[in-house]
Parts: sequence; C-alpha cells; structure tokens
Amino acid sequence: MTDIRTLIIGCDGSEHALVAARYASTLARSTGASVKLVHVFPRTALDLIGMHGPSAAMVGIDPFDQETFTRLSDDAAAQAFDLAAEQLDPALDVERVRLAGDPSTELVRYAKEAESPLVLLGHRGLGRISGALMGSVSQRVIHHAPCPVMVIP
Repeated sequence: MTDIRTLIIGCDGSEHALVAARYASTLARSTGASVKLVHVFPRTALDLIGMHGPSAAMVGIDPFDQETFTRLSDDAAAQAFDLAAEQLDPALDVERVRLAGDPSTELVRYAKEAESPLVLLGHRGLGRISGALMGSVSQRVIHHAPCPVMVIP
C-alpha cells in the first residue's frame, strides 16, 4: 500500500461527516498524514436551490443578493468546520479548505492535486430523496477519485 500523506475529509456538517472526522483523527495519529477538512458550497444561489436557467425564473425563484449568498456560504462553512474540528485530536495540524461547486467534482479535483491522498466521507450527507435522485457524493467520488476513498458508515 502507498503511504498516506494527506487525509481529505469531506465536511458538510452532517452526522455522517462527523463520524468520518472521528475516524480520520485516529488514522491521522497513526499515519502522521496531514488533515484537510474540505467544505464545498455551491457557486451560485441557483445552484444551491438546484434549479438552473429559465426554469427558476418561471417558478418565481429569485437569486439571493450576493451579500446574503456570501453570508450563507460563510456560515455553512464555519459551522461544518467547527463541528468537524470538535471530532479531531486537538494536537493535529488541520487545514480548512473551502471550495465552490459540485461537491463530488470538487473533492475529486482536490484529491488529484494532493500528495498521496486518502478521501474520507460519511456515507450520506443528503436526504434520502435527494440522494436517490441525484446520486450520492460518496458514490461519485468513489468512481472518479484518483486515490483510495473510505466511506464511513
């Protein structure tokens, strides 16, 4: 097995992500790998809602103003990072990484740039219906990541 030098923890604030962070904490202590908490938030308000193009306007969905959207993004990242950090050994050196876009795409892209990475994800972050319709982030990362991926139940 290749040495693991970077642990990339998908961090969305869900209970499943917190379990993955606890597992990563133990793994980081035993391997000496660096820890990256990675939070991905949509690029735009319409991405957040999940509707694109003229459909959103037709049903009367107005995009948030930029200030509101930025505040929402900042608050979501801060909360997800703080919750995950509580699960980690305080002695670990942890980097908080914010990315924008589709979570699975951005996690895979980040893993491609990391040194000897292992991606750790909770097995579910979305609700059951959204996960069934869109496919889970963990499934997409497993299929596209250039490195091992651990999905923690």
